[in-house]
Amino acid sequence: MSSEEPEDDQEAEAVEQEREVDAAEDTESEEEDEDKESEAQTEEESEEHESEEIEDREDKMLEDDKS
Repeated sequence: MSSEEPEDDQEAEAVEQEREVDAAEDTESEEEDEDKESEAQTEEESEEHESEEIEDREDKMLEDDKS
C-alpha cells in the first residue's frame, strides 16, 4: 500500500499546480478586462472632452459673429 502513496502525492501535487495555473490565468484575464474597460472609459472621456471643446469654440465663434 505504501507504493501507492507517492503516486497520490504526485497526483495531488499535479492537481495543485493545475489549480495555481488556472488561478493565474483567471487573474491575468481579469486584469486584461480591467485594462480594456479603463482604456475604453478613457477614450470615451477624451471624446467627450473633445466634443465639449468643439462646442465651446463654436459658441465663441457665434458670439464673435454677433459682436
